[in-house]
Amino acid sequence: MNTGQLYSLKEMAKEMDTTWQSIRSWKEQYYQFVPMETAGKQVWFKPEAVEVFQFIKEAKEKGLDHHAIRSELFQISGQADDEDAQETVETDAVPVDMVMVKREQLEEMQETIQALQKEVNELKEKWAEVEIAKRDQTLMDNLRDIRDKKKKGLWSRVMNFTL
Repeated sequence: MNTGQLYSLKEMAKEMDTTWQSIRSWKEQYYQFVPMETAGKQVWFKPEAVEVFQFIKEAKEKGLDHHAIRSELFQISGQADDEDAQETVETDAVPVDMVMVKREQLEEMQETIQALQKEVNELKEKWAEVEIAKRDQTLMDNLRDIRDKKKKGLWSRVMNFTL
């Protein structure tokens, strides 16, 4: 049921002949292009959103990826395609700008992870060397004890006492 000029999520899905999950996903991915109003957690789409969602749906059917669709929407809307300028829109209490991690940050994180993995492997090797050294020391001590027992005379070993 359409409330005046605004569409609910389900109404928009029905209007677009698609699932409400698709509309919700598109709303989150292309939030800055979708005209909408919010009242608490409820989202209402303006009539202009039909055109935006129609474009997104057709682009998806043509096989365009997220970045291509986004670029087209920037051109159509006349907005500057500035990756650094990110608006904060809350969806389920998580700001969208926190979700959008830049490629450079991901690369830096990957480098850090690789360095940490290398360090862990080095520590494992050192630990193995320490364990081998402990085992060798124990073996040497046991061999020394055996050698010392062989030096005892026959009567000392039989009677189990030393002079």
